[in-house]
Amino acid sequence: MFNAEITFLTWIAQYCKCRNKSEVFLWAIEKYFHETPYQANLAYCRSAYSLLHCVTSRNFSSKVIITLLQKEMEHLPPYLAKERREVSLEAALALDDAEDEGDDRSRRRSIIEYLLRHTDSLCINFDKIVAPPVWLHHLLASSLKTRRSITLQIGSFGGYTFDEVSLPLTVLQNLPEINVLSSLSIMALETRFPERICPAVTDLLKSCTSLRKLELTGYIGTTTIEIPVLTNLREVTLQYVSFCPQSLHSILRTVEKITLFSCYIPP
Repeated sequence: MFNAEITFLTWIAQYCKCRNKSEVFLWAIEKYFHETPYQANLAYCRSAYSLLHCVTSRNFSSKVIITLLQKEMEHLPPYLAKERREVSLEAALALDDAEDEGDDRSRRRSIIEYLLRHTDSLCINFDKIVAPPVWLHHLLASSLKTRRSITLQIGSFGGYTFDEVSLPLTVLQNLPEINVLSSLSIMALETRFPERICPAVTDLLKSCTSLRKLELTGYIGTTTIEIPVLTNLREVTLQYVSFCPQSLHSILRTVEKITLFSCYIPP
């Protein structure tokens, strides 16, 4: 019975083509969470990570997605509902910006706004063929004061200049005023960091007194970082990064756990 109901929800999300498919799916959500036992809800949470992307890409209304997430908050254990919201936010931020027009823009923005209000972490893959919209810059900048954990994965920018796709800088340059951020992870996926990223990280380390954990994965032979003398870091992981002896001295003075992999310290 449980498998049939899960299949029913998935079938509506993937194959329903009727004009009122959003209303149909809202009915299915209400039915599922009203009738499905607690144990089945746990299995639903573990199996439904692709559901948000499915209903978003097939133009279901934002009300459908927000209702689904609200039901999860009501019926799932807090840690599972939190995990689902974080995964959903990452999926919403990863949608194709080329289709971000008219109703699609309004729908996507309302979803992201809702998720930002109900999460305290942020994970973004900056690997876009087109530049992210201006409204997303403003929306993320205004939400950063509540982020406790941030992960930035920076890849190829598809031929655009960095000024046109400066969303990573928007995030980093608005972080110094935060006093709740405790963990920051930055990773270069396929190419070197744009040259303004590492100085922005250094400025952040000087200003963000709440930061305790830093993970920085550069691109082989192209990433150089300066670690300030005084930081509140307790855990540092650096991979494929070059840094001066003074930076190593800064790390050794305060950091309790240090992981270095393929790093280079010039003589």
